[in-house]
Amino acid sequence: MKEELLHYVWKTKSFSSSDLYTTEGESCKIENFGIYNENAGPDFLEGKVIIDGTKWAGHIEMHILSSDWIKHSHSEDSAYDNVILHVVWEEDQIIYRSDGSRIPCIEMKFHISDFLIEGYQRFMSRSNQIPCAEEIQKGDYELFYFHLNRILIESLETKVYPLALELEDNKMDWSQLLFLLIAKSLGLKVNANAMESLARKTPYKLLLKHRDNLHQLEALLFGQAGMLTGDYDDEYPLALKREYNFLSKKYQLNPLTGVQWKLLRMRPVGFPTIRIAQLADLYFLKDNLHQNVLKSESIQDLERLLTAQASTYWDQHYLFDKESDFLSKPIGKDKKNSITINAIIPFLFAYGHHRSEDQYIHKALDLLNQLAPEKNAIIRLWNKLGVKPDTAYQSQALIHLYKSYCSQGKCLQCPYGNHVLKKISNAVFLESQTKYAS
Repeated sequence: MKEELLHYVWKTKSFSSSDLYTTEGESCKIENFGIYNENAGPDFLEGKVIIDGTKWAGHIEMHILSSDWIKHSHSEDSAYDNVILHVVWEEDQIIYRSDGSRIPCIEMKFHISDFLIEGYQRFMSRSNQIPCAEEIQKGDYELFYFHLNRILIESLETKVYPLALELEDNKMDWSQLLFLLIAKSLGLKVNANAMESLARKTPYKLLLKHRDNLHQLEALLFGQAGMLTGDYDDEYPLALKREYNFLSKKYQLNPLTGVQWKLLRMRPVGFPTIRIAQLADLYFLKDNLHQNVLKSESIQDLERLLTAQASTYWDQHYLFDKESDFLSKPIGKDKKNSITINAIIPFLFAYGHHRSEDQYIHKALDLLNQLAPEKNAIIRLWNKLGVKPDTAYQSQALIHLYKSYCSQGKCLQCPYGNHVLKKISNAVFLESQTKYAS
């Protein structure tokens, strides 16, 4: 028995709640099962129960053993003072509130069917990377894709909360937020955090002030990245260094320190030097990029906005002072799509969500439907099951589903996983009936 099964049973009301009694023998009627809480604090918030004729309103906490309350130090946490009901598999210890009053307790071992428990054990013992693989491969696609819609919205909503914190940190500066998201997306996985740190360290207002001078934009970004501290031979990095020294004194800037820019096992075109040069050009001669993003109506509009190319020095370099064969280095179509998926669309969704302007939420979803699906290891896993996304809308949902549910073993928190558990539990019941009949 695991606590997540108690959560599932409570959320889905998969038990008979018409004849409940506390461990003290008092009748217990559930008027409101509460709101499931995925954050810190009690498991279900704002519940309502009637115990022995008295109505209580507050939170509901769940454990396998009632003594887990003590193990988890809830007695020392004021967030649990308003718990009105303790739902456990077994009460092995009486639990009291900090004021000395006993918390009413219900033992669920008398209310959960053996078929559900057996079904749960079978489900969670599967060794597949995607536990629902068997049901999906049998062609249960319609319901699966129906649930993907909810998963996609959830994926975007999980990105809204940290973006809201970013807005607070940046005093509601949407331009700075977009700059941060684009920089992070340009960094790929290996340099995403470093590029994000660079964007945090570089005020967008400075970029705006120097947007008509590419040399100064490059100096600001390379300097803030901590890349202009070495001794160079080429005039290009030497000129950048001189310009940054002047700008850093003028604006009292401090470069990043301790950031590890990674080159190992990367294609040279993705080196951070190239990405920073592209980022500089992306903001060169551009004003109010975030306003233009809000006005965009199609992927083609965004492709035009994201058109940028590393300056001519980089045509024959990937690193300072190291010459290479000639190759111009624009932001490619695939990278533009990646920026759109990982920066522009979350930005639009956050903007619409924060300002309660649904047209931007719908625009974000529509843009995802205009993009081709991503191709990566996670999508290949789904492909093997016959799940082949048509758009980035579906591939983003599948990536979130795998990362947040399948790979974490959180099948009972997944809407499709709930459906599969019911099917398995029903199969267990039918097996038992067959054995009994024979």
